[in-house]
Amino acid sequence: MTIVTIPGGWIDLRPLTGHDERSLSGVSVFDMVALIDRLALDRPGVMLVAGQAVNLTSAARDRVLACIYTQSYGDLIRSSRLCAACGNHYDLSFKLSDLLKGYAMAAPPAEGIYQTVDGARFRLPTGIDELAVIGLAPHAARRALLKRCTVTEDADPDQIEAAMEAVAPLLSTELQAICPECATAELMDFDMGTYLLRRLLNDQERLPNEVHMLAMAYGWSHDNILDLTRAERRRYMALIEASLRQSRARPISGARRRLA
Repeated sequence: MTIVTIPGGWIDLRPLTGHDERSLSGVSVFDMVALIDRLALDRPGVMLVAGQAVNLTSAARDRVLACIYTQSYGDLIRSSRLCAACGNHYDLSFKLSDLLKGYAMAAPPAEGIYQTVDGARFRLPTGIDELAVIGLAPHAARRALLKRCTVTEDADPDQIEAAMEAVAPLLSTELQAICPECATAELMDFDMGTYLLRRLLNDQERLPNEVHMLAMAYGWSHDNILDLTRAERRRYMALIEASLRQSRARPISGARRRLA
């Protein structure tokens, strides 16, 4: 189990299993909320349990998804890019822990109401707010989201948005990437939730083969294999792959060599 501490409380998450990986179908806010709901455990003192992830602020949800990523893949974020200038592929990587250090969240005030330097009052958007503006054009969705979260009438939406970013920055940013071949600098968009879900969706393609290999090796049922945590499944797969390598490297017997 993994304890995720965020401003305002903590959440207990269980590890991902094959069932969780199979449940994924997209990278929307709905999919992010659904994944957290599947993994959240009901413990005394937790700030939310399964079914309540939609109440997390967007920034807090990013931190929970970052913890799921670290639990599943480790600290390193990797990406491959195609240079627009020279056409060469190159790799980009950074530590998620380094990104988190630069995007600290402020402790929430009483009742979750923040205030700008000019006295305008606002709250942070939650999954409920984000889902409410789905389907709107990006500019309209941004304005509608700010309106839903602004407590003071006639407040400047740009000022409110800047204040939100200051107290609870999202793990969504532009990172500079430099092509090692031609030294061209480019900007790469990074969004924590989207990156995690895309990587898990890519890994779905490996799941049927892993289930097949484990069933053949151990005689386990489909559901029993999917009940394994991701880490457990990978450990058994490593044992199977090691055994296969050893069998391929084993010398052929004298009788078989003469027949060859």
